[in-house]
Amino acid sequence: METLSNSIQAAMRTSSIPPAIKMPKARDIMVTAGLITFRPKQRLAAVIRSMLRHQISGAPVVDGEMRLVGMISEYDCMRVIAAGAYEGDPVDGERTVAELMSTDVTTIDPDLNLYGIAHVFMTRGRRRLPVVADGRVVGQLSRRDVLRAIDKLLS
Repeated sequence: METLSNSIQAAMRTSSIPPAIKMPKARDIMVTAGLITFRPKQRLAAVIRSMLRHQISGAPVVDGEMRLVGMISEYDCMRVIAAGAYEGDPVDGERTVAELMSTDVTTIDPDLNLYGIAHVFMTRGRRRLPVVADGRVVGQLSRRDVLRAIDKLLS
């Protein structure tokens, strides 16, 4: 007599149920080639030009050994104009990344899977996440990168 469990297993062997989907990890979908990073001593004017030229909304700030020291974003750059309006100062393009960057940075590990990555984006409200291994930036993920990965899974 066949048990219910055996029947289910037999049906699964003969059905067209796809095998389990391999969930991509951060290392599979992160941007590495052409990753834009900034240095703490760079001037605001150069950072804004670079962001506009590369069509990015922010990037990691690293030291000479690619260790993460912060993130600089469009928001951080716009704070200069907001502060100038409040204080009656002209826009100061000589300010440095170190003066403006955010140091409260959420990072992810290269082995975090797509579920975990999406969870971090949803709970932390970030637009981009640096991927860090052994204390060094090895890539970056944006919300759009996650959407591309989801689209690929759905195709």
